[in-house]
Amino acid sequence: MSEVWGTLWDNCRHVTYGGLHLAVLLGAGCRDSPAPPVKDGPTPITPSPAIGHSATPWGFNDGRAATGIDATYRNGEEANHYSILESLGGGVAIVDFDHDGRPDVLLPGGGTLTEDQRILGRELSIFRQVDPGRFAPVQSQACANQTDLYSHGIAAADFDNDGFADFLITGYGAPRLYHNLGDGTFDEIHVAAGLNESQWSSSAAWGDLNGDGNLDLYIAHYVNWSFENHPQCHSCGPHDDVCGPGPFDGLQDILYLSDGAGGFRNATADWELKPGGKGLGVILADVDLDHDLDVYVANDTVDNFYYLNENNSGLQESSVLAGVAGDDAGRSNGSMGIAIGNLDNDDLPDLFVTNFQDENHVLYRNLGGGMFQPTGRATGLMALGSLFVGFGTTAADFDLDGDEDISIANGHVCRFATPRAGAQVNHLMESIGDGKFQKAELGDRDAFGAAHVSRGLATGDLDGDGD
Repeated sequence: MSEVWGTLWDNCRHVTYGGLHLAVLLGAGCRDSPAPPVKDGPTPITPSPAIGHSATPWGFNDGRAATGIDATYRNGEEANHYSILESLGGGVAIVDFDHDGRPDVLLPGGGTLTEDQRILGRELSIFRQVDPGRFAPVQSQACANQTDLYSHGIAAADFDNDGFADFLITGYGAPRLYHNLGDGTFDEIHVAAGLNESQWSSSAAWGDLNGDGNLDLYIAHYVNWSFENHPQCHSCGPHDDVCGPGPFDGLQDILYLSDGAGGFRNATADWELKPGGKGLGVILADVDLDHDLDVYVANDTVDNFYYLNENNSGLQESSVLAGVAGDDAGRSNGSMGIAIGNLDNDDLPDLFVTNFQDENHVLYRNLGGGMFQPTGRATGLMALGSLFVGFGTTAADFDLDGDEDISIANGHVCRFATPRAGAQVNHLMESIGDGKFQKAELGDRDAFGAAHVSRGLATGDLDGDGD
């Protein structure tokens, strides 16, 4: 691959695909990082026999200088419009897009707002791993430096099964679909691929929902804000500040089914997706272990969506019945991020959802058969307190002790909130077994816990050392 990258990077090709006659699509993707390929059956979740609290010192250092990965998301708040658009932030994907066996990093850039209320985009950052643990920005050479979308989320997957990861960017406007040409460059093809929409999208997930061997696409949408629908809000005190989602109607999520030739068909009505969600996170996973992919959507201040797949032929919304619509008191939360994992070591995939200030994050324990029990107090998660606004989250065995821990990216949405406006510390919750967690005490190796206005979060072995 190094020869291809060295000779073709300067040739940014912009190919128009007519019928998009591409290969059969296999594989899967999720909100902020790629997932393993979809197979005929569910991916088993097997706990390690050595489960317990890690006695080995571990932690995280600030790796920006050492790796070369250094990018800043911008939201346009300097224009002082106090728009809800400023609050969502950006995601991150860790994926080997050049197929050289080493993970690369992609980061949406957000956008800016002008005094006369124009919404402008910023280019994303693409960091290619050029040496073990060392990265270089390549978005210009990769022909993926467009600035026509105020961007939020990113979902990567090899949607044309050519061995190279493609990616979709969500944001305020039509989503952008970047087809990986395999020579170090990308071609943006959302119009040619049939992604004909322009509403505000937050996140997306890839997966084969109808069992035809092709990757389909679920795009979560947020609310109907615009500068024509821009009320003055005092959400967090006496000052003008960013509005919450309350004054706005939720937008319809959209399901695109692959046509098998590289294009997509809007199947939202056919598959009876519910209206009125205010989606911020979405995952596709076989949570009931019946050999097809289900859908879970984290909605902001309204009930979350949980679609059970009916034998690859439709989706049945079952959040209230299954116990995953809200918290353990039955309340809808300001839900943001979703992690899935075997969090109580019973071989069933559990769901973990981050929520807004004055709400508790919720661990939904999988009871089997597609049913869940929302838990909070018994898990130890309430020890974090309720002053934090949680966004991105992942489940992974960070301390290598055989069970899955939880990471949480925090950051307030209000600029004048009390007592913790703006930057907040992030959290690592260490599993101590049986679905219980405690805050990891990392001492001087707690760079992850530094205060930031954090949003997206992805987990991967960036330096190839096994953790």
